Amino acid sequence: ASAVRAVFSWSYQALAGPSRRLFRLLAVATGADLGVPAAAALADLDPVEVRPLLNALSREHLITGDAADRYRMHDLLRAYGQELALAEDGPGLVAAAQNHLAAWYLHTARPARIALAPNLPDLPVVAARLRSPPLNFTTSAEALGWCEQERSNVVATTLAAARRGEHALAWQLATAMYGYFDLGKHWTD
Repeated sequence: ASAVRAVFSWSYQALAGPSRRLFRLLAVATGADLGVPAAAALADLDPVEVRPLLNALSREHLITGDAADRYRMHDLLRAYGQELALAEDGPGLVAAAQNHLAAWYLHTARPARIALAPNLPDLPVVAARLRSPPLNFTTSAEALGWCEQERSNVVATTLAAARRGEHALAWQLATAMYGYFDLGKHWTD
């Protein structure tokens, strides 16, 4: 285990401070992968600011990206990053980053709900200061595509919010996704 940590640390130490911070935060994100806007929300950055940081992490082979601008991390790197996050940032900053991501998902899921199920009552949510603006959808097909892509991430983020005691975020996320879950018969989610 110490040999693996040493190898990971070489790549980690080669990064500038903002890229190191993003690596640690990506490690504590729930879900399998993140798009650029979600990664920006997690780090409380503008998407334009986060893209070069993601590229730096990818160059150092700490994350992998795909053609759809989705980024993921190997499980061993995730465990290493989680250790660093708790040691360097502390549980309070980790929880704050996770709440930023959950709020971004909520404020993006709400317009998806409206596009997919316009007959459902509106879901009033507390305004959030988000540097990564939530997505908006002009068609139900766009909303459906986003929900399908983010389904597992939103479910994982909802469960994590509930475990952290962020019950308002948890029930609002689940409620915001209700139209999609019902439409796709994802009742277990």
